[in-house]
Amino acid sequence: RKASIPVVEASAGLEYELTRRIRTLAVPGKRAIGFVDGHGEITPTTPGVAPLFGRVSEWLDPQPVRLESPLPPLDALWVVAPKASFKKSEREALSRWLDSGKTLGLMLSRRAVDFKQFRAWPLETGLEPLLAEWGVSLGEGFVVDAHAERIQLDTPVGGFVASRVQDYPFLPMATRLNPSHPVMRGLRAVGFPFVHPVRRTEGSDVEFETLAESSPQSWHEIGFDLSPSRSLSALSSGQPGPYALAAARALLRHTKLTA
Repeated sequence: RKASIPVVEASAGLEYELTRRIRTLAVPGKRAIGFVDGHGEITPTTPGVAPLFGRVSEWLDPQPVRLESPLPPLDALWVVAPKASFKKSEREALSRWLDSGKTLGLMLSRRAVDFKQFRAWPLETGLEPLLAEWGVSLGEGFVVDAHAERIQLDTPVGGFVASRVQDYPFLPMATRLNPSHPVMRGLRAVGFPFVHPVRRTEGSDVEFETLAESSPQSWHEIGFDLSPSRSLSALSSGQPGPYALAAARALLRHTKLTA
C-alpha cells in the first residue's frame, strides 16, 4: 500500500505528515465513534468543528447518532456539551450502552456561560442522577486556578479602545496530567475553561483514575459572577486544590466511563 505527500515545501511538520500516513496505512479499517445528537451537543455536523472532525476521520469514523433510535454498531459513544435535558428513554439507552461493557465519554457542564456578560446560570441535562448511579459527581461551581489562561479585555475610553491582557482564573491551564493514560500521553498542558471538579460518589464501587488536575493554587468557586475584575484573592476561599478536572472510571463489571 502507498500514500504520498504531494509537495514538501519545508521540514516543519514533515514528521507529523509522515506519521499520519504511516498510521493510515498500518491501521486496517476505522473504528466507528458515535456522537449523541439532539440536545445541542457538539457533533461531526456542528458548524465550526469540521476541521477537527476532518482530521479525526483519517483514522476514525465519527458519526452523529440519536438515542431515540437503535444505535448502529459502534466502538465508543460520546456525549459532548449537551444544552438540553435528556428524556427518560434516552437515559435508559445510555445505561444499556454502559451495561454492555462499551466505552462512554462525557463532556458535561452543570452551568451555561454568557461570555459577553461574564455570567453563568444552572444547566439541567437530566444526567445528574444517572451520573450518581455510576459513581460520578460534578461540583456545582467552577474551579478557579492561579495557573490560568490569559484573556484580552477591550474597554472604550473616549473615542478610543484600551486593551489589556490578564490572567483569568476561570480558564485553568492544567499541567498536572496523567502521563500513563493514553488520553493524556504526550501532552504538557491542557486548558479547561469553566470546568467543574470531578469527584467519586461516596460509597461507590468504582475505580477512579485522575487524568488531569488543577494546581495546588486552585479553589472551588460556587458563585455565578464570572467577572474578570474579581481578583484571585477574592476567589481563593474554602479548601484549596488540586481538583480532578477529568477522570477515567471503571466499574467492577469492567464497564468504562470517562467524565
